[in-house]
Order: sequence, then C-alpha cells, then structure tokens
Amino acid sequence: MLRVSGMPGTQGIPGDGLRWLHGGACDHLIRIRNLVDSDRDLLTGAMDSHISTVSNRLNVVMRQLAIIAPLFLSLRFLTGFSGQNFAGSADRPLERGSPVDELDT
Repeated sequence: MLRVSGMPGTQGIPGDGLRWLHGGACDHLIRIRNLVDSDRDLLTGAMDSHISTVSNRLNVVMRQLAIIAPLFLSLRFLTGFSGQNFAGSADRPLERGSPVDELDT
C-alpha cells in the first residue's frame, strides 16, 4: 500500500504527497522507455550486422557454385547424350557408322 504520511511535502494538503509520487513515477517510466528505445536500437544494429554477415557468406557460396556449375552441366550433357538409345545400340551394329550419323536422318 502507499504510505504518504512520512514523505516530504505531505504536511499541507493531502493530495500533495500523491502528486510528488506521481511525478517520480512518470520520471521513472520515461527513463525506462528511453532505456527500451536504446536497447531496441542496439538490437537492430546487431541484427543488421548479422544479416550482412550471412549475406556476404551466401554471396561467396553462390560465386563458387557459379564457377563449378558449368563444369558439371557440360558433363551431364555429355553423359546424357551418350546414354541415348540410338538405332544402332549395343545389341545391333550401326548401319552407317556412328551415332552422329544417326542424328542426320
């Protein structure tokens, strides 16, 4: 419970002590709000730096994949092309000579 009797400024009007308490509480709440705002700004800066670091790492990985991907795509094309079943597959000989000749028809 609130005890107003022992606080300074409570000898005169009964509401003066409560006014003093109210002013202190408002100051305290304003300080708390300012602390919360400054903490939020600090956390926002920390999150921005973390997101920037993750983005930089992702860019490095994407650059490496962009270098490696054409090699594997060309190998995949060659293996897929040689794995096609042409008219002269493994069980019967070609009539003309090579699988490239089969593409001309």
